[in-house]
Amino acid sequence: MEILLQGFSRGSLYALIAVGFAAVFGAARILNLAHASFFMLGAYATYLFHHLLFSSLSPSFGVVLSVVLATTSVGLLGLLFFHTVLKPAPHSPDLVMVLCLATNVFLAELLRLVAGARSTMVPPILDGHLLVGTTPILRQEMLVIPVALIVFAALGILLNRTRNGRAIRALGQNPTAAVLSGVDPDLLSAMVVSMSAALAALAGGLVSPIRVLSPVMWLPALVKSFAIVILGGIGSLRGALAASFLLGFLEVATIRLWSDAASEAVSLAVIAGVLVLRPRGLSSLWRRDAAWR
Repeated sequence: MEILLQGFSRGSLYALIAVGFAAVFGAARILNLAHASFFMLGAYATYLFHHLLFSSLSPSFGVVLSVVLATTSVGLLGLLFFHTVLKPAPHSPDLVMVLCLATNVFLAELLRLVAGARSTMVPPILDGHLLVGTTPILRQEMLVIPVALIVFAALGILLNRTRNGRAIRALGQNPTAAVLSGVDPDLLSAMVVSMSAALAALAGGLVSPIRVLSPVMWLPALVKSFAIVILGGIGSLRGALAASFLLGFLEVATIRLWSDAASEAVSLAVIAGVLVLRPRGLSSLWRRDAAWR
């Protein structure tokens, strides 16, 4: 039960980050290596909003407002990032990769200047812990599970029940046919990048009370997102979702059997193993055209 709960919690967190990473590639055919910085910005924005605006309120209410404001703000930054960085160079993957990596470094140094090099945290939304067996699990750590369920239920409705959602799926499955049917690829790509940035920022805000914030926290998030997208199948949302939970359970099991340090190598092992054994990832198990399924 302990491994189950912690695996679901970690998998839910990874899903919030990695599904957006997969969505941008699936819809816009852009490998957005700056995506992990949105996770970092969400965590830091939560800290800054709470410190500057809501520190006088009750800790739980103040942090909730900070997370909401951080998610919205980073979503808008994602929109700006698309129009200023990604859109001008859509047909130059090498240039996009360089610009995205440069963005990661720039934002890390900017946060180092604004928030300082010292580590920071914010108060938890849910204080205390649950005792599962003999293992205490933080209530804040469990909060990500229901939040992720609500978010992905809303995302499913958006993609399957709305006009823009169906257009995004069409763009991911067959860009040429989507454009010929009147779909505006730039508009929808901007929407996907903004939505993905907001999801990553939400993940960052939810973990800001339980993880030490640092200007290099984008790097582990990028490695895990990359591992999940490769394991799930590049461009497959369902594959990314399944891979997020699989990686979460693998890491929790590794922590129990070995150590925290060993769990950090799981993502790299997953990347190497999938590229050697099943390059198309989990999505190849159910459909050849599994993107956006």
